[in-house]
Amino acid sequence: MRRGLTLVETVLSLALFLVVVLAGLESFGTARDVFFKLRDSQESRLAALGALDKIRAEVLQAGRGLGALIRLGLAAGLEETAEGWAFWSAENEAAPEHDLEAGETFIPVSGFGEIAAGRKIAVREGENGEMAAVRDSNADGVILASPLGRDYPAARTAVVLLRRAAFFLDESAAILRRKVNASPGQPLLEEVEAFGLVFDPPRGRVSAVLRMRSPADVRYETTIAAKNLALIGTN
Repeated sequence: MRRGLTLVETVLSLALFLVVVLAGLESFGTARDVFFKLRDSQESRLAALGALDKIRAEVLQAGRGLGALIRLGLAAGLEETAEGWAFWSAENEAAPEHDLEAGETFIPVSGFGEIAAGRKIAVREGENGEMAAVRDSNADGVILASPLGRDYPAARTAVVLLRRAAFFLDESAAILRRKVNASPGQPLLEEVEAFGLVFDPPRGRVSAVLRMRSPADVRYETTIAAKNLALIGTN
């Protein structure tokens, strides 16, 4: 006859089984925690690299179409503001439909479409020009917030609509934001502890640095050749 397990043997078997199960659960929990940490770290890295790619694209765009205006001291391809850093480029350019006179606030120009109030345009003729803010626009042209300071013959005048892209750190929320023209600042990257740019004009290079809050003190950095600004600086 086969003898069954005694009560003591049964209890010991169950206890051993329970120990094995608990050890397995603990190992699974540890592996799960490691997996989530690695996943979060990888997602944070990819998000940071994506933000740097956005900055890179704006650095490459900075100064495009603004060579004459920058040399005249009317515009800057890249500037540091109280908020953060702004990149400027030409979005559109056209000639006025007739001569402009000093004191005018309306520029008859086509092809610009609807322009939000506060955006900047430049009016240039040869070595003369000026910047102005837009107050309104319609199908016939652009209405300025202030009058023109001089006359501009249509045949030799260019009206340039400027594009502005800005990056700034919302420190209270630890969010790096990107703002284009008059749009609100859109979240670009979360958990950012610090953000900075360094522009080296002689070399035409821009270095961008991001330091993350989570994962703690992880730093990302890239150096970009600002080609348009470098070419303008050598002319």
